[in-house]
Amino acid sequence: MSEGIYIGLASPDQVMYSTVDQNTERSGQSSFLKRLAAVCPWLLCALLLAPAVVLGVLYMRTSLNCSMSCVEELRANNSILNKEKDQLQRDYNSLIIQNNQLQKRECRHCPEGWQLRNSKCYYISTENKSWKDSRSECLKQGADLVIIESKEEQEFIFKYTIDGNSYWIGLSDSATEGNWLWVDGTPLQDDKEFWMTGQPNDYNRSEDCAGTWPGENKWFDAPCKCLETYALLL
Repeated sequence: MSEGIYIGLASPDQVMYSTVDQNTERSGQSSFLKRLAAVCPWLLCALLLAPAVVLGVLYMRTSLNCSMSCVEELRANNSILNKEKDQLQRDYNSLIIQNNQLQKRECRHCPEGWQLRNSKCYYISTENKSWKDSRSECLKQGADLVIIESKEEQEFIFKYTIDGNSYWIGLSDSATEGNWLWVDGTPLQDDKEFWMTGQPNDYNRSEDCAGTWPGENKWFDAPCKCLETYALLL
């Protein structure tokens, strides 16, 4: 028998009071425990969920940073690939030009009496004419006075003009003294000139046309009205 009932035998008033007080206390404790039991799972879930939320935020930030870094890397790689593509296109175009030049060299035929070299046809005249008349004769044949563009070409011309005669070439400064131009209008380059020592000297201020010196692999300037043989380039 409970203590509350035992006390109630001695004092009815106290029985009612003591029993009600103890029941109320027990009922409060039971209600608190029930509420605590109901809340605890939610608290536990919240505690477990909080780290997951933090990890999710960190993951999103990391993913965003990684995505931006990847975009920059892709842009850099794309720029490199575009440069390589442009270089390959230039190389391809250069190969096409070289191939066309090779085909021309293989297929071209020079007129009878002309000499073929690197897709160009050369003719060494035996007629004596002034520089102007020599060029006119060249133009009639669809050619022009020779333009020498390299040391190898100079050696080639010399091989056919070593007979002791002088030959006009397509070079003059008749338009502007000292400004030597080829017949196609291009200026003479310093690394592609083959003057004799002391030439050109514009002796008596009348030497405006260039020719090969007899028996020498060199050039000299002379009056354009002189009668010389000439070299043609087709």
